[in-house]
Amino acid sequence: MSVGWKTKRLLSFFLFLLFFVAAFLAYHQYHGAENYDRRTGPSPLKVMSYTLSPIARYTKNESWLPIEMKPNWSLREYEGSINIPDNNITVYIGVFIFPGRDNCTACIKEFERLNDAFTLQGYSRSYIPRDILMRKIHGRILNATILQKDDDAYYIECAYVMGYGRLIILKGKPEELEKLVPILSGND
Repeated sequence: MSVGWKTKRLLSFFLFLLFFVAAFLAYHQYHGAENYDRRTGPSPLKVMSYTLSPIARYTKNESWLPIEMKPNWSLREYEGSINIPDNNITVYIGVFIFPGRDNCTACIKEFERLNDAFTLQGYSRSYIPRDILMRKIHGRILNATILQKDDDAYYIECAYVMGYGRLIILKGKPEELEKLVPILSGND
């Protein structure tokens, strides 16, 4: 029994289509949108875990940051509060992880946007102790500031950590922030 020319053409068309679909799927599995920032190394979650000190107790809260102060987008985020019983410190914390490409441009832009927004609300910059800026972290601090209004203060830091941009926002009393920031990355 011989196969007609129409059947052969139809079979070759389907084989070509099958090959094209397989090549398309293989290409997008490797170069797809979810794998666009393909990297070897730590995940955003690991960067966040290195940020949070093991001696502190964390409570994940609903968003405490006003919506206009919240970063527009990030790979990973955490909002909550920190309680360190030994030092009697309780402050709010927000940690946001951004892609590290282009020298942490997204993190720096969010830092500047937050700095400007708090300044417009009447917060003024206050002195940052040198030991806070020189503390050992798993990367380097790009920008940091303490913004204060009466007994309310915010510490905002943008750092390059393990290939990612990390933005930390702390809210509390100025003296609590000065005690907490040096131990954030595991320094006691």
